[in-house]
Amino acid sequence: MKRPRAVVMVVCAIALVVPAAAHAVTTQTFATSQSAFDPGVRNQGWWSPTFPNFAFNDNYVAGQPVDLGGSLYRNFFSFDLSSACPASSVTLQLTRFDQTGPLTYSLFDVSTPAATLNANEGTSQAIFDDLGSGTSFGSFPVADGGADDVLSFPLNAAGVAAFNAARGGFFSVGGKTPAEASFGNNIYGFSGPGAGGTQQLVVSCLPTTKDECKDGGWRNFPDFKNQGQCVSFVATGGEKTP
Repeated sequence: MKRPRAVVMVVCAIALVVPAAAHAVTTQTFATSQSAFDPGVRNQGWWSPTFPNFAFNDNYVAGQPVDLGGSLYRNFFSFDLSSACPASSVTLQLTRFDQTGPLTYSLFDVSTPAATLNANEGTSQAIFDDLGSGTSFGSFPVADGGADDVLSFPLNAAGVAAFNAARGGFFSVGGKTPAEASFGNNIYGFSGPGAGGTQQLVVSCLPTTKDECKDGGWRNFPDFKNQGQCVSFVATGGEKTP
């Protein structure tokens, strides 16, 4: 009767030493409220070539709104990626707040340093141009909807590559709408203590160690079909993409 008990004890002991799958960070979120350049002001806003702005204003408008004198506006959002994982997908999420009608919203890379971008006093033709030119991160049709809706804009492959290249520093995205050419059309985001809303990047992470792939850990990363793919990705430093 003692021998079966010993077998059970051995089996239990073996079960205790089976390694658990390494904990993997699979999603990260970065908000414009983090690492603010101006305390209490989110790292977001707008630039116009003709209508002056103020650094404490973190409203974000893109288009040619009637109630702002008919000037042209492009917006921006900056994120601190000092703790960012390597990403397989990146989605910009914004609260709609105010929109005059259906439009197309286009996102671009930004070469202006984030600190300069967020010191948005006055006007600047150069920064305005920067926010709507260069590498496209995608264009998105935006239908009418509620003011509290959170809109999602998944960045294209160029946008994900730019995010990964910016890891360790700041990453900025510029936005414009072809409604600039149509007087009165715009998308207008209000922020500040009275509004708040969502302005963030939601990131799907890629593994950085082989241990994250083992013991079923590869299933935490939807880009991989099996453990071998996941381990190969890490072993090649990301050269062998999923």
